[in-house]
Amino acid sequence: MEIKINEKTYKLNFGIMFLRKLDAVHYIEEKGIKIGFGLNSVVPGLISRNAATLSEVLYYALWLNKDRPTQAQVDEFLENDANVEQLFHEVLIELQKSNVTRSSMKNLKGSLPEADKIAE
Repeated sequence: MEIKINEKTYKLNFGIMFLRKLDAVHYIEEKGIKIGFGLNSVVPGLISRNAATLSEVLYYALWLNKDRPTQAQVDEFLENDANVEQLFHEVLIELQKSNVTRSSMKNLKGSLPEADKIAE
């Protein structure tokens, strides 16, 4: 998946590093042990079409770009240039396709709007 921000095309990657970045900010901590809860934290926001969640997910999925845009630039892109509804749909589809998120998304599939479900 790619997005274009400020006339530059960026690749998004929903792999292990994406999950690590989400888990670094979305976790449960008990007795000093942190358990990553990133994907489970953001999927409900994507399903409910929360634009702030979409911005965060896009930002972390841009990790592989050497000169990735800032969070503020991603926010501005969503506010001014993006087809936000289409992006929600595409991100949810990509999360269902990714080898490392597919299993978790399958467990959440019943929560997804029909338009965001990929055919099996």
